[in-house]
Amino acid sequence: MDQGINMSHSDLLNFLKDKSGFNYDTEVPEEIFEKEKSKLHITDRTVVTDMYPEAESYRDENKRRSVHLTDFRKVERDEMTSNVIVAHLEHFNPEHHPILHTIVDLPLWHYRNRIREENKL
Repeated sequence: MDQGINMSHSDLLNFLKDKSGFNYDTEVPEEIFEKEKSKLHITDRTVVTDMYPEAESYRDENKRRSVHLTDFRKVERDEMTSNVIVAHLEHFNPEHHPILHTIVDLPLWHYRNRIREENKL
């Protein structure tokens, strides 16, 4: 097993890898989220909660290949999909590697979700 990777939430990690790869927002079925939720922790190290304070944002403990999930089920968002659970796979967890996350994941996420695609998640 790769160091820094906790495979305890393999269903969620594998779902994201298979569905979209890295840094692309993907809708997560509620049953997968509820099954894996206990293996994640609420985080405020994200711009999501600055924009949508009522959303709950979660991360795993992985240093790399890290899951970032946001529960928007109770959030109305203009021009974005509401009542949805969204997640993406990141190369670096910002709680462990803030600089690498900023120079790798943040630009890739922005490119894949806001520039290249009209992803409304």
